[in-house]
Amino acid sequence: MTAGPAPPRSPAARHLPGSASRKPCVARRNSSAASCGFRGTRSRPGNVRRRLRIVVHSLQTLVAAACCAASLQTFAQTDFSNVEIVTHHVSGNVHMLVGAGGNMAVSVGEDGVLLVDNQFAPLTDKIVAAIRTLSDAPIRFVINTHVHGDHTGGNANFAALGATLVAHENVRARLAAADSPEGALPVLTFDEEISFHFNGEEVSIIPTVSPAHTDGDTLVYFRESNVIHTGDVFVTLSFPVADTSNGGRLTGHIDVLNQLLELSHTAAGFLSGFGNAPGAYPERPVGALGRPHDRSDTLIVPGHGRLADEVELLLFRNMIVVIRDRVRTWAERGMTLEEIIAARPALGWEARYGADTGPRTTRRFIETLYNEVTAGE
Repeated sequence: MTAGPAPPRSPAARHLPGSASRKPCVARRNSSAASCGFRGTRSRPGNVRRRLRIVVHSLQTLVAAACCAASLQTFAQTDFSNVEIVTHHVSGNVHMLVGAGGNMAVSVGEDGVLLVDNQFAPLTDKIVAAIRTLSDAPIRFVINTHVHGDHTGGNANFAALGATLVAHENVRARLAAADSPEGALPVLTFDEEISFHFNGEEVSIIPTVSPAHTDGDTLVYFRESNVIHTGDVFVTLSFPVADTSNGGRLTGHIDVLNQLLELSHTAAGFLSGFGNAPGAYPERPVGALGRPHDRSDTLIVPGHGRLADEVELLLFRNMIVVIRDRVRTWAERGMTLEEIIAARPALGWEARYGADTGPRTTRRFIETLYNEVTAGE
């Protein structure tokens, strides 16, 4: 696929003073598909291209790990009978699927179906039924953005349907250390950017530049459709969460959001989409697929919450930076964790992102930041 001219870049400042600008990862486009370990795929549409290293694993040994096993048990006890899987067209080939758990993205086209994340195992039939309203083609690939069960719970079911499971090598390692169902381990793993050439566009599978939500976070960028699935490194419903038991770092979210800001762009003349309000578009450029883009600004499928754009990425990144700096300053002045929590460093954002119950509480966010900054991060 021949890339068209670069889209206009947003004039917005993307990096705060003192923060390093990061270039987006770019996949090597002339590498051999045969090196992926799939025989006879060189001339097939929808083949997989390798940037540096892809490892194909057999589905064998599964070892117990208490944390993930307990999580899966909790999921198994949840009643999903009333859950509805709702589809939303995002742009180009890409649709967002919403149900119970992390948001999913699906690419549909002549090469088949590529699914990003798959929520919980009991929802697989409903997810497949929703996909069938979009396409009758086989589900060929399932990509995990990270290890958590609300994103990987259906792995074994989709593998049984013939899909190839794809994930960061740390996702496989952590699933293999848990009491995962038979067949739930990704068979295609990576630790560098790889590209799928699928349904007429390049789909970049990009490891994050730093551990953030976990140590296996992955961004999925549908380049022609101009859509990025972020996994849980970006959400619109809460403060970010670093799962430290799975290698996460809250301060790593800042690096990853900078990475996302470099990948995304807002069209010239676009009116701020904060709150997903309609914007003004000066043109609808024709892309390599020979049809106008649905939108000329990058759309973001967050791990949880509604569709977003570059403006919201910027605001979310800045929010973390400001609160981190407050916590660090107050800690350096000798304030204890409880004193800092009582001072409410996130006050201006609590109405939008705050919570007192559940896994994503304001207290957890501040406590994790405090632990990281007092450890020198």
